[in-house]
Amino acid sequence: MEALGDSQLLYNMDVDVGYMNDHYVARNGDILILSSFKPEVIEDLLHDGAGLVMVILTDVHHKELTIKDDNSCGLCTMQMGDSIQYLNGKLMQSSLNQSQRHAVIAIISAVCCKHSNLVKLIWGPAGTGKTKTVSTTLWALKSLKFRTLMCSPTNISVAGVCHRYLQAFKDFNGHADKDGLPCSLGDIVLFGNKYKMDITEEIQEVLLDYRVDELGKCFSSSSGWKHRINSVFSILENYDSEHNMLPGDNGHNGTLLLLDFRSQFYAVANNVKECILNLWIHLPRKCFSSEVKSNILDLLDLLKTMCGLLSRGCFSNGYAKTGFCLQSAEKIGSTKPISFAKEWVEARFRCLEKLKFLQSSFALPVDVGNSWQNNMGKITVGVVSPYNSQANAIKVRLGTKYDKCINFDVRVTSIDGFQGEEDDLTILSTVRSNSKGNIGFLSDNHRTNVALTRARCVAKRFV
Repeated sequence: MEALGDSQLLYNMDVDVGYMNDHYVARNGDILILSSFKPEVIEDLLHDGAGLVMVILTDVHHKELTIKDDNSCGLCTMQMGDSIQYLNGKLMQSSLNQSQRHAVIAIISAVCCKHSNLVKLIWGPAGTGKTKTVSTTLWALKSLKFRTLMCSPTNISVAGVCHRYLQAFKDFNGHADKDGLPCSLGDIVLFGNKYKMDITEEIQEVLLDYRVDELGKCFSSSSGWKHRINSVFSILENYDSEHNMLPGDNGHNGTLLLLDFRSQFYAVANNVKECILNLWIHLPRKCFSSEVKSNILDLLDLLKTMCGLLSRGCFSNGYAKTGFCLQSAEKIGSTKPISFAKEWVEARFRCLEKLKFLQSSFALPVDVGNSWQNNMGKITVGVVSPYNSQANAIKVRLGTKYDKCINFDVRVTSIDGFQGEEDDLTILSTVRSNSKGNIGFLSDNHRTNVALTRARCVAKRFV
């Protein structure tokens, strides 16, 4: 805020409303109250000693984004047709102002242009909603199935854009899809050092480190997706319906009470549900065909139904035993066990069908980190860095993690130590060792050539 000339009553005041939840639009004649503290209720403004200033707005100017090089390809924009109309409709429902919507559409038009390389620069002072515009643009690009890399010079801005992007993604798409499954975030990945970035709970699910940990549990041989599906399969298959026995009943003593069976089924059902939902959230959508998704929905619904049947507290153990077998239930002469048996037998049969389908249809790994099974035989990975210190640091972090892997070798070395060698895949660490940001050793073309040509499979080189 600054005074206009020598005036004691007129001031220029810039207000950043970009992060306000309630989108207030200032108009000439509005009255504002500036306070030295944040009041909780109106009565707080009446306290003695409260510093208050009343302000009357007289000349309001709204800041807007500016698009540098605002040239667009009319031909490609026309060819987009329905896509542009869909995006325009969604953007009109959002809280973006006209300049922000125009910026998003201008970027999309430039990206979709097939015969010109167009660069768009979105400029605006503080409070014009640049972060909001960028996050909405990322959502629009994802909707059109573009792969996009967003970079920023600071961790704070990366985390900020990621937070706003996820917010926009859920605002536009909903927190769950139309079938009730949670939002699939597998196509969104946040790279960065979790110890240096301000990782909040809202963006944690897309952080690469967190995702690796969550998927690692799902791919474990002892507790992963295959183990959990087999657990449900086993508990439904192993009871002897012909002899009216629950799992573990030997016909004399040690009868498995309904509560025991129910608690076991609840546990395995919740475990498989948790694992499947984790896979749905963290894997790319292309991992799930429409048929697989349909079977997942059916399975989750069946597990819920079966848990509901078991939760009927009026069943004694003997009642439950007959209830699991339709023929035995009919001998009792009561409609309750017959009704229960029919529902249970039908749900059990359908549930086993869905489990068998997912067992054969999930093209997902098992026992990741302990074995590597593939049709090509042995896989070798080389991790390369320009500096010995960085290579040694990577070796320390890896430790002996991959030493016992079958058909999977990892070696870490410097670029100079990699001359004349090759691996199936290479990972290049481009760390620098100076505060000025100079490229250092890699300014030598020969060294750069070695770093970039060590991968035997060109399409599988990672930098």
